Amino acid sequence: MGRQTVVQITCDRCRRVEHRATSEAMAPLKKGEEPHYMFSGTYKGDQVKFEDLCSGCESILDNHWAAMTKQLMKSSPIRRKGKG
Repeated sequence: MGRQTVVQITCDRCRRVEHRATSEAMAPLKKGEEPHYMFSGTYKGDQVKFEDLCSGCESILDNHWAAMTKQLMKSSPIRRKGKG
């Protein structure tokens, strides 16, 4: 029978508990080391940070991020005065 070392995470968004295969990114923090956030963002002074996300919340965030940035990444139309 095969064995695998896993890490238990608790989602910062919904508090769901999940088990994931270990990786270097999930290694315990050293003293004084800043945590690695899966997502962090600031808009108009509101700040959101998620260190751990379950697969469901990560998928939701992926979809929202894609929808939000799709329109932002398009080039702005050139507006000319007196034309149109």
